[in-house]
Amino acid sequence: GNKLNGNRSIVHGGIITLLLDEAIGWGVEVNEDVDKDTATMTAFIHTNFRAPLHENSNSVIRVYFEERKGRKLYFSGRMESYDGRVLYADANAMFVVAPMSKIKPKPEDRAELTIPSKL
Repeated sequence: GNKLNGNRSIVHGGIITLLLDEAIGWGVEVNEDVDKDTATMTAFIHTNFRAPLHENSNSVIRVYFEERKGRKLYFSGRMESYDGRVLYADANAMFVVAPMSKIKPKPEDRAELTIPSKL
């Protein structure tokens, strides 16, 4: 559709980055090197836009594990045409592995939500 466009008929780069981040995140989840008692979070993702992705186009995202350095996992991804002839975007990302105990908020750290009675 055309609801995700930046310029007329071209998908916004932020949407392309979001899709690459999500696909790479799934790659992280299925990586055998990640303990299930941990959480992984995107530390950074760097996207290069190579060709315009027009609305209603079909594409595929390919994800590659690059390396692990301690708690840091490095991945890359490519958004391309099914036949691989057109590269729309590529990305490099680093994910950080953290123990679940370190990322769960403590009750005293949770912000209180207050809703005003009148706006």
